[in-house]
Amino acid sequence: MTRTLRTLLLAGAALTTAHSALAQTAPPSEGTEVEEIIVSGRFIPDVIRDTAEVANFLSVEDVQRAGDDNAAQALTRITGISLVSGKFVYVRGLGERYSQALLNGSPLPSPEPLQRVIPLDLFPASILAGTVIQKTFSANYPGEFGGGVIDLQTVGTPDEAFLKVGVGIGGDTETTAESRLTYYGSETDWLGFDDGTRKLPVGVRQFAASRPVVVGSATGGLTTDQYKAVARSFTNAPLNVLQRDKMPLNGIFDISGGQSFDTDYGRLGAIGVLSYRNGWQTRKGVRQTTVPDSGGLALATDATFEANQNDIAWSGLGGLAWESGDNEVRYTGLWIRSTSKRARITSNTAQSQGNANVNAYNSEWYERVLQLSQLSGKHLIGDWELAWRGTYGRTARQAPYERLYRYGLSATGASTALLSGANQLVSFSDLDENIGSANVDLAYDLPVDFVRQAQLKVGAAWQRNSRTSVRRDFTYDQGRNWDPLRYAGQRIDYLVSDRNINDDIILLRELTGSSLTGDAAMYDAG
Repeated sequence: MTRTLRTLLLAGAALTTAHSALAQTAPPSEGTEVEEIIVSGRFIPDVIRDTAEVANFLSVEDVQRAGDDNAAQALTRITGISLVSGKFVYVRGLGERYSQALLNGSPLPSPEPLQRVIPLDLFPASILAGTVIQKTFSANYPGEFGGGVIDLQTVGTPDEAFLKVGVGIGGDTETTAESRLTYYGSETDWLGFDDGTRKLPVGVRQFAASRPVVVGSATGGLTTDQYKAVARSFTNAPLNVLQRDKMPLNGIFDISGGQSFDTDYGRLGAIGVLSYRNGWQTRKGVRQTTVPDSGGLALATDATFEANQNDIAWSGLGGLAWESGDNEVRYTGLWIRSTSKRARITSNTAQSQGNANVNAYNSEWYERVLQLSQLSGKHLIGDWELAWRGTYGRTARQAPYERLYRYGLSATGASTALLSGANQLVSFSDLDENIGSANVDLAYDLPVDFVRQAQLKVGAAWQRNSRTSVRRDFTYDQGRNWDPLRYAGQRIDYLVSDRNINDDIILLRELTGSSLTGDAAMYDAG
């Protein structure tokens, strides 16, 4: 029985082989000469099988095929990756403490004042050559992560010269050509650059750059004339008045080019990428909070909101590379600037504030800039592979004129300006972080025969961070000539006008570091 089964199996294998051969070409007849037989094939490497760690890989083809606009969107297609607030990427659902983002193997600074996580929506897909998501430790990555590492790889020098130009427009049925919230801002907002309208007010810079805005005879206090000059120097209508306007189309522009050529000293290559994106997004929703009640829970706030946001992003990448034999040296320079312009209205039934209805109005402008320079190299020295990197990065975040003002609405619909606490808030915040790092990695293939592959790896890294975050908060309050029946119903730009300031109807008060705003966003760190 065993012999018969073995014979059948061998016969089946022979038939399968013969069938496979027939599928390629008919066998030559007897006496026919065969001069040449060519068998062609293609090797497609599998990077997942080649690595000893638990990892996922996202190639540039994957990003292009899915049409993702930035790194944050692309990474959501990887198992075990979650996207928070549309820009923060966490591995395995763990928070920022257990995830780390790198660029070409080097750590990145964060433009978020109270977080170390990197907002990956900063990185457009056009500058990425791929991404490695590694969930276990290896010697060539920093050892401070517990959840995983996201290593973004930027495009390198090409094998052949190329030039690509891309232009695109788009829209959606909820925002494009619809009447949505916005505010004027400055003439150059559409480019993502402020023309100076949002600079720290000249009065603050002149009289209170390094001291609080306090009027009176106290130490460091301002005279009455200085104080009123400070209050009048705040930009008013362009940043305070929310309005509705028809939204334009979204736009995209990309241009990239590169070339490589051979010299007597090796192969040289260069690449450049420039990208611009401008898009609008509308959001509407409901927010509710509860308080304990005798019957269980009761509504404390019941709010509906409408928000409109304009995101403008610029990015540029330049790269140079030199290759000679088993040696490669590469320089990468990266510049990214992202701006968000937001307008929001929240209608809130807030019983705790003693008003039947409270409307909150917000106008905001956020600038985030990331600059990075990296010099790296790879060398084969005998049986050793040497890789090294030196990187300097800087990030900055500015949020000038974060404006919040509240009006209470009576049962008849009349509006009343709220001038207590922080109901008329104007904030300026600025973050600057610098990071320097150096890495060196060594790998050696062990000459062993009893396993498929054995490699010895060792790595060392140095890193230094410094961060400064500053913030100043101001509010408008009732002056000695305040008359609620006459002034409380005024529109916001009339309410905080120069005339009301001069006549002591409205006064400016600094809240920086007070219990109303806190001081968590003000610190020096290293």
